[in-house]
Amino acid sequence: MLTRTTPDRMDFAHTTARPAVTGGVVTLKRMTLLMSQWSHRIRSRRTLSRMDSAALNDIGLTAREAAHEARKWFWMP
Repeated sequence: MLTRTTPDRMDFAHTTARPAVTGGVVTLKRMTLLMSQWSHRIRSRRTLSRMDSAALNDIGLTAREAAHEARKWFWMP
């Protein structure tokens, strides 16, 4: 038996906002990850700037290398 689609009964499955919402969630996750990385860099560089020469020697850095890293902006890898 054949069924006929009438104009008053349209299929709106292709017009859902799901891709936009999914894209928004992905963007939100990426921003959350990025902010987490920035926060980690801030804390790490602050800690690095406060380390004495013995601690720096233990991790294999010179005072000059540590100062260079600590001066970087948080968005710089």
